[in-house]
Amino acid sequence: MFSQGVAIMIWTLMNARNSRDSLLTTHPLPNIGRVVITGNPVTGWRLVEWDGIRNFT
Repeated sequence: MFSQGVAIMIWTLMNARNSRDSLLTTHPLPNIGRVVITGNPVTGWRLVEWDGIRNFT
């Protein structure tokens, strides 16, 4: 899916179980950035990659 950076950031931070809100300020997603998630609407979403960042603990 392709979308505008802010829309992807907000949706991901609201829906991925392991996302960190600090990504919004420490590493805002550029319009050509990439977010990778896995999961589904029933069991939930998990953030795999945020524009090159893969450690969310």
